Amino acid sequence: MDVHIRCAEISDLKNLSVLWISMVKELGLSLSDLSSALKTWLNHVALLIAEDPCQVLVAHHKDLIIGYAIIEFSSLVPILRVFGYAVLTDLYVRKEWRSKGVGTLLLKMAEDIALSKGFPEIRLSVLKDTDALRFYRNNGYEDYGIIMRKKLKK
Repeated sequence: MDVHIRCAEISDLKNLSVLWISMVKELGLSLSDLSSALKTWLNHVALLIAEDPCQVLVAHHKDLIIGYAIIEFSSLVPILRVFGYAVLTDLYVRKEWRSKGVGTLLLKMAEDIALSKGFPEIRLSVLKDTDALRFYRNNGYEDYGIIMRKKLKK
């Protein structure tokens, strides 16, 4: 498997947007305005890359980006430093590259970077009853809390 993980560059944004849209569709998220949501996400990712490119990691095979991870320890969110944890906000791998160790490579590099930045803990949210939940548990993550939601009617 000729896969490499590196810190992102601004020039990766176009390819990252394609993967983000794939993730949104795969999760069945209903966004009222996909274009606006994508623009907001890209602006945030660009800020993370500008602050520290290693907050956004890309997995590539030859010239193709096959996955990415976002590990936030940004000064844009100072409360993270107060409580001493980084947040893994995204980790996505193209379907055809899953179960080949790409996600594990991304996760391991994110963990190494968090430790090198002084964060001894990573927190994340994951949908229940998914392959992702099993993936994180298999990589040593444990249930910590419960995120609840209620859809409000207009």
